Amino acid sequence: MSIINHRTSSIFSLLIFLFINILFVIKYSIRYLTPTHTLLVTLFYLIIFFLTLHITPQLLKLISKKIIFSYWFIILLIILSVISIQFYIDPYNLQVDRWSAIHNFISYLFEGKYPYLAQTHLGGYGSPFPVWHFFHIPFFLLGNISFAFIFVILILAFSMVNNFKSHSKSLFYFVLLAISPAFWYEVTVRSDLLYNFLLCLVACSWVYNRNFKINENAISLGILCGLFLSTRLSTVIPFGIMLFSDFKNSTFSSQIKFFSSVIITLFVTFIPFIAWDLNSLVFFKFNPFILQTRQGTILEYLVLIILIIIGGIKMNRLLDKAYFYITLSIMVFVGVTFLHRMIIQQFENNLFSSYFDITYFNMALPFVIYLIVNENKKQ
Repeated sequence: MSIINHRTSSIFSLLIFLFINILFVIKYSIRYLTPTHTLLVTLFYLIIFFLTLHITPQLLKLISKKIIFSYWFIILLIILSVISIQFYIDPYNLQVDRWSAIHNFISYLFEGKYPYLAQTHLGGYGSPFPVWHFFHIPFFLLGNISFAFIFVILILAFSMVNNFKSHSKSLFYFVLLAISPAFWYEVTVRSDLLYNFLLCLVACSWVYNRNFKINENAISLGILCGLFLSTRLSTVIPFGIMLFSDFKNSTFSSQIKFFSSVIITLFVTFIPFIAWDLNSLVFFKFNPFILQTRQGTILEYLVLIILIIIGGIKMNRLLDKAYFYITLSIMVFVGVTFLHRMIIQQFENNLFSSYFDITYFNMALPFVIYLIVNENKKQ
């Protein structure tokens, strides 16, 4: 019997959702409020969450005749809220530089300067790989690379309807996203991390729904994975778990085609920058490879590989199980990495200090919300 049943998955997903969002509530409330008021804000959020969980299904039944209109109305409200927040907040006043890492990279590119030497508005360097920068070029030309967030929300909106085959369940997904402080934090600081993994969710669901297999679609799946790896290396977690079992059961020739397609695609995206200035790409001490791998140690990456293999085997070609293990792998890997750092520092810093970037937990948010909606549908 599988160790995961509907009740286990439901409890797990609710706890992870609350953990991520309460972490944001506490971390950013305690900076401005007393501990007592922070506790009250946290309790208020818990009430909002459980009321939403209880009331939303009933409301969805009441508006069932206008569900399509209601769905797109909520999407519109979220998009307008995103635009408003980004319009009224000066990004240069933010102490988060993910947005300027991309903006300044593209700016350098158009100026003929080597883009991986571009510094952020806080003096750091960008870690995203080429495809993620290229993805943002149209939005840079529109004057705001964060318009990409809105674009991804629209893609997600169409994808959810296709996944759930229901506007009501899709609406529930966006309601949960809308009551997530973690989501609005990402919007406010113009971070690209969350919507990078929202796109991973869309792609993983598309692969599953279209029933793509490595034996029949080795090259196309390899190209897809290679393109996503050329955004962030951490995207290996969802795609690794989604495709590991299929890869293991595929023919040797299909495995070679798939793996070669992944590596070649990833390499091709770097060719312009290798030809431009190899030294500045590979031997620069703040190159994207170093920046994307410095968060963990060899032992922690070994733990991650084990988690991906176990998840890939256990998911048994079921989407909700895949998302369960994707969520689990992300939470365990980020948690172990943070805990290891705390031990090394003898707990001088905790999760609520500025030393730890808790947004890495947000990589799990798209998948855990899917689990909540899916389990609610079954119940």
